[in-house]
Amino acid sequence: MSETVLVTGGSGYIALFCIVKLLREGYRVRTTVRKLSRKDQVLKAVRNSGLAVGDAEIEFVEADLSSDNGWSDAVKGCKYILHVASPVPPFPPKPNQDDEEEVIRPAVDGTIRVLKAARDDTNVKRVVLTSSNAAIGYGKASENLGRPLTEEDWTIIDETCSAYVKSKVIAEKSAWDFIEKESSGKLELVVVNPTAVFGPLLSTELSASIDIVKNVIKGIQTYPPISFGVVDVRDVADIHYLAMITEEAKGNRFLTISSDKYTTMSHIANIIKENIPEISHNITPPPIHPDQIILTKSASNEKAKKLLGWNPRPAAESILDSAKSLVSFNLL
Repeated sequence: MSETVLVTGGSGYIALFCIVKLLREGYRVRTTVRKLSRKDQVLKAVRNSGLAVGDAEIEFVEADLSSDNGWSDAVKGCKYILHVASPVPPFPPKPNQDDEEEVIRPAVDGTIRVLKAARDDTNVKRVVLTSSNAAIGYGKASENLGRPLTEEDWTIIDETCSAYVKSKVIAEKSAWDFIEKESSGKLELVVVNPTAVFGPLLSTELSASIDIVKNVIKGIQTYPPISFGVVDVRDVADIHYLAMITEEAKGNRFLTISSDKYTTMSHIANIIKENIPEISHNITPPPIHPDQIILTKSASNEKAKKLLGWNPRPAAESILDSAKSLVSFNLL
């Protein structure tokens, strides 16, 4: 094994798959956790991928995005950083409430904290930042563009934007501003902007997207006819790796979405019913005519495919693997 790569927030859904990808590519991994007591949980999840790993392959550092403590140790000696960690409040505030800063400030401060540590270490060359499609395709200005969204687009914050969306926009813009004004040209930044992330699980902790699949299987009654983009967690890990090693990726954003036209809650329900009938007894999606579907946030993945050679899985595969994992982890 050669270089050590830092992955922040090692217990997170995307971060776990980034760790697995890096290990399979022959890298050592250092990862941050808020408490070292989570070390065994992370190791168990990585082993669920089929890898036999231990302290020789994964090093743990205690560091929290809300504090400077630990970050200089975390980045020390690393050429690359995958900054995947993001603070998520247990009870997000409603749009345009006074407490939105409780979501926005930690996201911005945490991002800048990691970038400062990277800038101040002489070894770090590139940071790959996990942002979100929320920083690209939300707000009224993104609707009815007459074309798919691309990496050139930015969410224009308005009254329709949640605190989470605002935090993603402001944190990513703050990162680009930092690189331009404070890195002296030494530090490179690449940003990954995933849509809704589905796919298999490595642990019993569920992301918001996987919760959608779980709730569909358990029998939700309401199926909003709104389309959205889907991407597989394994493909998100792949694009982080490609963004890390591809020289031409420097200074770019990458919209991360499967090549399917769109996905809806009803599509998710029908895909599971058709392919895994034994768990579909409670799934009752109403028939929806294509004309009833509200087509929003259509997005292009052409840049990632052309510049990085990225080739995402079909949405159906990701959705089915989510459902199968829920069964295998006995989460239904």
